Order: sequence, then structure tokens, then C-alpha cells
Amino acid sequence: MSLCCAVVMPPFRHLCMSRILVHCFLSRWSVLLRPQHRRAAATGSLLFALQQFAGVNAVVFFSTAVFEKAGVQSAVAASALVMATNIAGTVGASRWP
Repeated sequence: MSLCCAVVMPPFRHLCMSRILVHCFLSRWSVLLRPQHRRAAATGSLLFALQQFAGVNAVVFFSTAVFEKAGVQSAVAASALVMATNIAGTVGASRWP
């Protein structure tokens, strides 16, 4: 049981445990909407969204067009090589201790 539920439980002894857990979950998320945390929450959300356009997803998505403009004979094969490198890196990183 989390600290939140331990604190909330005494006044809500008549409620079932699932309602208490839902209250704990919602109360944690509601902290982000408080005025003192709103700017930090908005900044973090914006950085998360922008990162999707600047990360490896953008490289993989536009790789075929980039290879075509660079004059590579088989842009699709080059994009497949980028994808294979991405997969190999992911597998290698997941096996790293």
C-alpha cells in the first residue's frame, strides 16, 4: 500500500479498497494541475512531444527521402539498413547488464 493510501485510508474506512486506490491515483495526477506545478508540467509535456519529432523516429521516417536526395541508388535498401541497425542496437542494449 502506498503512502498516499495509508494517509487517505482512515477517513475513508467505509469505502472499498478499489475506490481508495482510484482516489490515490487521481490525487497524484491532480498535483500536476495545481498552479505551482502547471508550468513545469506543460514544459515537460512539450519537450516530450517535440522529442518525437527530433529523435530516431524522425530519422527512420525520413530516411528514404534523405537517401533519395543524397543520390543513393537504392534508397529503400539503405532505409532497411537503418532499420536493421536500429534493431541491432536495441537488441544489444537490452542484453547489456
